[in-house]
Amino acid sequence: EMSTNHVNWTTDVLTAEMIPIDVALFVLLGYVVYLLLILIGIPANVFVLQRMLHFRRKCPDTYRAGTGACLLAMSVADLVALISILFFCIMSFGLELPFSAFVYRWVCKISIFSMHTATSVAIWSWLLMSILRWLALYRPLMYHTLFNLPVRAVALITLAASLTNVWLLFTVDFNFDSNTCMQHWLFESEAISKFLLLAEMIWSFFLPILVVAYLDLSTLLSIPRLISARYQNSLLHNEAHAQQQHLKKSSTKTLLRWLAIALIDILLNAPENIRRLITILGFVTDEFAVSYEMTILRTVSDIFYYSQYSFNAAYLALFIYDRATSSGSTRRENHSSCTHIVNHSATVGLFPPRPTVSSSTDQPSLRVHGRIAKSRSSHFLVPDTRTRRAHEV
Repeated sequence: EMSTNHVNWTTDVLTAEMIPIDVALFVLLGYVVYLLLILIGIPANVFVLQRMLHFRRKCPDTYRAGTGACLLAMSVADLVALISILFFCIMSFGLELPFSAFVYRWVCKISIFSMHTATSVAIWSWLLMSILRWLALYRPLMYHTLFNLPVRAVALITLAASLTNVWLLFTVDFNFDSNTCMQHWLFESEAISKFLLLAEMIWSFFLPILVVAYLDLSTLLSIPRLISARYQNSLLHNEAHAQQQHLKKSSTKTLLRWLAIALIDILLNAPENIRRLITILGFVTDEFAVSYEMTILRTVSDIFYYSQYSFNAAYLALFIYDRATSSGSTRRENHSSCTHIVNHSATVGLFPPRPTVSSSTDQPSLRVHGRIAKSRSSHFLVPDTRTRRAHEV
């Protein structure tokens, strides 16, 4: 049975004689789904990672200025999480592997630490992209001066996520009786451990999704007003109106698609985080914690939670990177290829790429219409200092 000074990270502690056949089959089905997620997620994330590394090498300025660092961090984080899940599955099957107890314990420690850290990095990288979108719309002049912000922010996010989870390396251990990763209370204090778990949950889930929801909804609601301002001084009213409607439809569609992806990720995260929350707050009794119902609920919530890592990679690989890396006559030149990659791989960002070193000579399409400058390869305007106040209202 589960000790009162442990937190079970994987399957519930139920002996083989106690588990009914239907519950055992359901748990087994969960492991099959885990395996499928790993088989899909790891190759997809490796592909995304390879393309982003190629993008960083080929277009370093564009990579540093846009969402490239965020997407790369998400790919690495998801890949680390999937590898951790793979170790969980291997250890939970109770296979007789030629490893010492020391190896089992440290694999468990590193896997738990890596998964929690990777989850924080992934969701905060998502939040960083929302911040960049918001800055591009509401603080465009500030946005264009923050050339290395994404790279530096990702490094800071990774450091913060590691520091907030480093205590797990001292408290997580492997239980050989149940083949699970267990957490001992830090300093033998249940209150301290639960406080740290709750703080980590707020940091890596509740706070980011609230900020992402606010920023992305603000961006979505601002699209019609900003696009109208883009064309308000145009002399060719009919043509400008048609362009305005097309731009509004295209921008709104792209952002709605990304908001849908964000909503799906939130829904995949929610069951597991809610289950952890009610457990930490004491709403789950010891009897229910080892019941068949809790075993089923834990399996379902884990399936949803682990699905996010494969879902992100599959979406990026199928719907973004296929366009970003495809060959074509319009992308034979290095700079045009970089522009194309950032416009498709960072359509999730919905903001114009910052000027790079070669942009002043290689982009003759940058013109000034009235008081607003707009790149033909961009979906959003870049107001100058005289129009900044109007766009910040």
